[in-house]
Amino acid sequence: MSKVAWLLTLLLTSSLFAYGDDSIEFIYHGDSLSIWHYSAWRNCGAIYIMDLNIIDSTIYLMENDTSRNWYRCNCNFDLATTISTPAPGQYHLIIRTTNIFNGDTALVADTTLVIDEARLISYFDPKCLNIPKNLIEYLDIPLIEHFESECLDTEVSLTVRSEGDNVVIDWNTNPINPNVTPWWQGYISNDTFYVTMDDTSIYNLYLCSHYLNARFGPVPSGKYILSFMDGAFGYPTFIVNEEYSIEVEGNELIINWSVADLNCCLEPLWESWFEGDVFHITMTDTGGLCNCLCPFELTARFGPFQPGTYTVNFHNSSQEPVEITINNLGKTLTITQLSSYQSDCYNPNAVEPESQIPVNYPLLYCYPNPFNATTNIEFFIPTADYIEIDIYSITGSLVHTILTGSVEAGVYSEQWDAGAVPSGLYFVRLKNLGSIQLTKKILLLK
Repeated sequence: MSKVAWLLTLLLTSSLFAYGDDSIEFIYHGDSLSIWHYSAWRNCGAIYIMDLNIIDSTIYLMENDTSRNWYRCNCNFDLATTISTPAPGQYHLIIRTTNIFNGDTALVADTTLVIDEARLISYFDPKCLNIPKNLIEYLDIPLIEHFESECLDTEVSLTVRSEGDNVVIDWNTNPINPNVTPWWQGYISNDTFYVTMDDTSIYNLYLCSHYLNARFGPVPSGKYILSFMDGAFGYPTFIVNEEYSIEVEGNELIINWSVADLNCCLEPLWESWFEGDVFHITMTDTGGLCNCLCPFELTARFGPFQPGTYTVNFHNSSQEPVEITINNLGKTLTITQLSSYQSDCYNPNAVEPESQIPVNYPLLYCYPNPFNATTNIEFFIPTADYIEIDIYSITGSLVHTILTGSVEAGVYSEQWDAGAVPSGLYFVRLKNLGSIQLTKKILLLK
């Protein structure tokens, strides 16, 4: 997974089907995570409170109906809870819902949830450690030694690495003269190390691949880009003389990096992402380019991590990936609930009441809302009644009458075409001859 691909996951969503016609969706926002439960088929009077608990690596989410109101209809709800992002790792997620009228609980979803980012907790704002020096306009780098093999059957590749203040280039060549006699040259300009290899042997019609090795030095401390064969192998970076270490404090990771000769106006942007059990870290300089270089000491802290063993790959360093272990701290994992949401119910259907459940209040719904031109007005009447449904403007003027008259108990749906009225806020009012009056706000956007 590339860094670019990971950055796109800041608002990445993943969906799965739950039991029945419901569906579950995770929406990741970085510091928070929303768990959505769509199309929950419930009694129209349900009012839910989300209860969260975590034991080991299992997250339990209980949708508790607290309304104690039963309506003679069922409808769909969209439910959501937003929590602080748990520590990275894989979690078992179990979602259940309660039926307050018979005391039962039903399984909604039993699935896994993967958190693949450790948050950046803090970093040290670096300053130049000594008097900066100007960029190198041109500096010849001597060739210390070189080696060329006999003909080989090998894949073409190029690697560059630093050893102390030397730079070593290993090249499995494309087919060239069998008796290659290389002439290596190297020089530095600003932050680029330019290397050329010219074959001084006599041309031969027979060609084969070779392994070539060249060592240059001394090279001034700093971070460089290698330019070789006009970028046929890309432009790999390498660092000369760096100090790099990783520390573990509790369930947090600290990276310490001392490197010479970076841009004097360095402004680090730290980023990280998981790929399996490999934790990738990058540092991007977002500062403007200064006409000088100087050494820096950089520190960044990431976490929290779930206990386990991880491989840390710091892409800006020339060091090999490092394995770390986060021990079980003996602390109970906690999840902070930041917010919860319950939509208006939609698509209501009348149902016969159980004998011990009272018939209750009428209901009024409008969808879509906001809307463009048309909206559906659904209403539930528990007993035969005389009702009026009118639409008023924000100034209180009557705009349209949807229905006036006697209706039997049941669920009804009417559509309002607002094509002849301007955009704005309107009110749908349902009332009967008694004391019942329901009002819904609707927003017309054209």
